[in-house]
Amino acid sequence: MDFFSTVDDVLEDRIIPVIEDIRDGVNDIELEADIEDLTVEQRDYVWEAPVLSAKVEPRGDDENYSETEVIYEAPFDGEIREVMVGFPDGSDEWVGVQVSHYSSGDRIFPPNKQQDQMSGNDFYKSFKQSYPLEKGDKVIVRYRNYDSMQERIVNLTLQIRGEK
Repeated sequence: MDFFSTVDDVLEDRIIPVIEDIRDGVNDIELEADIEDLTVEQRDYVWEAPVLSAKVEPRGDDENYSETEVIYEAPFDGEIREVMVGFPDGSDEWVGVQVSHYSSGDRIFPPNKQQDQMSGNDFYKSFKQSYPLEKGDKVIVRYRNYDSMQERIVNLTLQIRGEK
């Protein structure tokens, strides 16, 4: 008996029957739902979508970057549900953005906590978030420009949801 016939026997005698049993078990599952078991809950939310875009001046000759900060104060208890960021064509990754909680310093954006900031060129994207805020909490958006020649623009919008 060679190696391949032994493997074929193991497949045929042991593995294939187990797979067929699993398949048959899955095919025998019946899904039922009773309308009386269904619960529908209506919730009223309040939404805020502040546009926190900024122009950032060119860096000085003795600086690594110039920085502009925009501070936003939460008008109600809720959570940041989404951060929408946009870098216009021509940004060429010269400008970066970071969003943090003002008091705690917790980083909210970029989503990859290993990155200090996000940069891009001709790039517009929404990032789902879940960061709680209390009324009066401040969020700081830091924009950095590494270009020594031109001012740069970054577009940023927060989507905040709270319960009424």
